[in-house]
Amino acid sequence: MSDERRGASGAGWFHKVAPIVVLAIVVIAGFVLYRELRQHSFEDYRKALVQIHPWRMGVCVGLMVVNYAVLIGYDYIAVKSTGHPLPFRRIAFASFVGFAMSYNFGSLLGGGSVRYRFYSLWGLKPAEIVQLVMILGITFWFGVFGLAGVVFLLWPMDIAPELNIPAANTNSLAWILIGLAAAYLLVSAIWKKPVHFWGREWRFPGFWMSAAQLGVAALDFLVAAACFWVLFPAHLQVGYTEILGVYLLAIVAGVLTHAPGGAGVFEAVIVATAPTEQQPAFTAACVLFRVLYNWLPLLVAGPLYLMFERRIRRQAALAPAPAAEVSARRPGSTAVVAGSPDPD
Repeated sequence: MSDERRGASGAGWFHKVAPIVVLAIVVIAGFVLYRELRQHSFEDYRKALVQIHPWRMGVCVGLMVVNYAVLIGYDYIAVKSTGHPLPFRRIAFASFVGFAMSYNFGSLLGGGSVRYRFYSLWGLKPAEIVQLVMILGITFWFGVFGLAGVVFLLWPMDIAPELNIPAANTNSLAWILIGLAAAYLLVSAIWKKPVHFWGREWRFPGFWMSAAQLGVAALDFLVAAACFWVLFPAHLQVGYTEILGVYLLAIVAGVLTHAPGGAGVFEAVIVATAPTEQQPAFTAACVLFRVLYNWLPLLVAGPLYLMFERRIRRQAALAPAPAAEVSARRPGSTAVVAGSPDPD
């Protein structure tokens, strides 16, 4: 079997198995969440939900808008790394719609395919899009490593046994995470030679761009965690740094499992790390956070994406026919047109 066929069959196998694995993970996370939630009555959760004042929801929405503006930095850095002169308005549009899809349907099922659609239409080659996606992933992960390392070092927290993480607390992870982020910056600063990977030539983005990657990701998580933290009533006396550490753990768990939008996984981690008496409040905050931070942007991004597709199709329909097709339509022409390319 040739390498191309082997790769194609491997990709086909992955796409068939991946949804089953993701579904299994979501079911397991749902079971863990149910086991935690059944310790309290429905009335406990209702009271916890109504205790969240509307002004807190308003602040959460405001911080969400700020956070989605920060998220543009991911795509901006990634596009600049390809050297493609794409206008900022297009980068911002792809970022907003891409992240809104990712946060609800997952990076595999939503954000990745939407970004490929946008950037391929805007002139990026497949190899450039692969590089762009890799830069997005590197920005996310090394941003997580750097920020989580600092947070876990300054404010160590215990890890719930139910999470099955091989560490009693985050203190042991802090230096490892900081070391990984520092190593990435160091290599980006001193390594100038290209690296051959996947049959392509890759170059590290340089120290300042790498520092910008870590800065954008850190600011993203700081603002997103604030969106979540503001939903906790004051009488609970839950500190921002406490929520920040738990939020980082939950986000990483959701991304690693590829659950669509971290559904079930995010909530399971948050509730499992909460004190038993505060679990209704943490659950109420999770529910509102998903509605305001995940679903609300999707209500805007979804129609925008549909409008974009409609405009592209209308432009394709109004575009002049290719010369070969016009020749084939003329009476007496002997040209044979096997098929026309997809206008999109």
